[in-house]
Amino acid sequence: MMLKLAALLGFALTCSVSASSAFAATECEMVMPRLKDDVPHGGCSAVKASAAQAAAKLPAAPKASVKTAETGNALSESVQRSASFVAKFKAGSRTGSPTMVLLHGSGGDENSLMTLAAKAYPGASLLGIRGRVVQEGINRWYKRLTPTTFDQDDVRSEAQAFAQFMTAAQKDYGIDLSRAIYLGYSNGANLLAAVSMLHPELVQRAALLRPMMVLNTLPDVNLAKDSILMVPGKSDTTYGPLAPGLEKALAEKGAKITEHTVDLGHLLGDADVNVVADWIRSIGSEKNGEAPTQTAAATNN
Repeated sequence: MMLKLAALLGFALTCSVSASSAFAATECEMVMPRLKDDVPHGGCSAVKASAAQAAAKLPAAPKASVKTAETGNALSESVQRSASFVAKFKAGSRTGSPTMVLLHGSGGDENSLMTLAAKAYPGASLLGIRGRVVQEGINRWYKRLTPTTFDQDDVRSEAQAFAQFMTAAQKDYGIDLSRAIYLGYSNGANLLAAVSMLHPELVQRAALLRPMMVLNTLPDVNLAKDSILMVPGKSDTTYGPLAPGLEKALAEKGAKITEHTVDLGHLLGDADVNVVADWIRSIGSEKNGEAPTQTAAATNN
């Protein structure tokens, strides 16, 4: 029924339905058609099947028994983890522009934010990265316990792995990390926020779409060099109320925060493109060439 309704409304499905009886929740992230990037035919089912095939090739982590906040019942789940990150690099046409590093939301992959990033920063080089964890059949950046609580050891270890990957990416993709612009959505935005505090030398400019705090204990760190855009959704009833906590924590560490609430829920739309484009212009990202021009996305409504 949900797939049929989504089709009638003209949405593209970019992840999958959770099979967990503990949550019994749908984790489909629906993106407006003009922002989608190569969604497989078959919608959620196709993406979940693809993720399941990929997961079958990954080493299985030991089964973990965790307590859910909602029920208190033990949840036995299998989590797979790849030994390395899957990445996709698209060289840009804009001379002197920094590379945009893209981190998808739950159930997404290295392609998920390519179209949004290209609209927000035309001509920039793009590096899309896929999270190493597959949990409940979908790609993630770290293990979750409930929709709003997370395995703290896993968040920190995956942040460390990501930092190591990006250090190697300097040579592999010719990226100047001192000028890189990071863009994360939901699960990916949350990892970026964690990385910015755990590895402050790596992330200094980041756009966080629909973020929340995932670290229970914060390191003593100075983020005075960081410029961070936070874009919560006005109607995002689950994660929106949690965004101010992250904003406060980052600001207290010295980061320069730009907050722009969009008139959307947890899903992405044209407003996100324009907010990100405006922010990139505001931080003066270019050494050479013109700044990103105003996108035409808003005229496509």
